[in-house]
Amino acid sequence: MEEKRVVRVGKNSEPSKVASSVLYMLQNGENVELSALGTSAAVLAKSVCLIANLNNDSIPISFNPSLDYVTDDFGETRTACKVKITIKE
Repeated sequence: MEEKRVVRVGKNSEPSKVASSVLYMLQNGENVELSALGTSAAVLAKSVCLIANLNNDSIPISFNPSLDYVTDDFGETRTACKVKITIKE
């Protein structure tokens, strides 16, 4: 089973800090999964992938989004997006 770091993006998460953290993890050879309600994770992950590819030391990565349903603190079912960002070998 492949190891990955899971990053949960909340409504108070600062996108630039999350993106910087994920990019740092990728540069250190770690696979990352972003998780957030709605499509925030997909947008943020795509931004990280673009930054990584524009960087001088391009990181060969793959971007795999998926949708899931979660129950929030109030018992309501909501759509959540999970994006797996893995380093290509």
